[in-house]
Amino acid sequence: MSLRRHDDRTVHDSARGTPNTRSRSTDPRRVRAGTGVPLVLCNGIGASLEVLDPLVEHLNPDTTVVRFDVPGAGSSPDSPLPYGFPYLAAALRRLLDKLELQERVDVLGLSWGGGLAQQFAVHNPRRCRRLILVATATGIAMVPGKPTVLAKMLTPQRFLDHDYAASIAGDLYGGTVLTDASLVKWLFARQLMAGSRVGYLHQLLAGSVWTSLFALPLVRATTGPCAHRCRRA
Repeated sequence: MSLRRHDDRTVHDSARGTPNTRSRSTDPRRVRAGTGVPLVLCNGIGASLEVLDPLVEHLNPDTTVVRFDVPGAGSSPDSPLPYGFPYLAAALRRLLDKLELQERVDVLGLSWGGGLAQQFAVHNPRRCRRLILVATATGIAMVPGKPTVLAKMLTPQRFLDHDYAASIAGDLYGGTVLTDASLVKWLFARQLMAGSRVGYLHQLLAGSVWTSLFALPLVRATTGPCAHRCRRA
């Protein structure tokens, strides 16, 4: 996860359009330059950084936003060996150092990325100002989901077959996709590069042996929403 600065210049034809692939390099890291405390986004399992486009589009345009693909996701190459969240948290810190973002940051973790966000907050109490957790949990010590739902997450098929993703979206994600599963199909279609099966397996393994339950008392960051970062309608 070595880094170089990369401007966020992906262009979309419309609110539900397709990305202009000519504006996206194969660099698995993207930074939207801005001011104030940077916001670091940690994505869900198997998803590339483009899946976060709708969120970024609704954030205050003056906010510095950092996104990245973990090894084996999006355009990031596979790791030669399995890894855990402690390794990724250390890699994320190095990434921020190389971007010369050495001040405090806010970290948002979505689903699987919530594990990475929690690990980063534990390892870097002086670097993490605010921790924002979205649809995530404490790892293996959490209340388990339904086996039939978990079974649908064992492979990255939904990222490779978007019709299949739409067919299971209600079971996996709930919410508005219960009535309009095409939203998930559209969102996954924004990915310019699908991750690898090896990368997905490594992400599964990282989550299967990790818990933050006993480390949560060590989190010093403020935990709360990021609504103040969203631009007004």
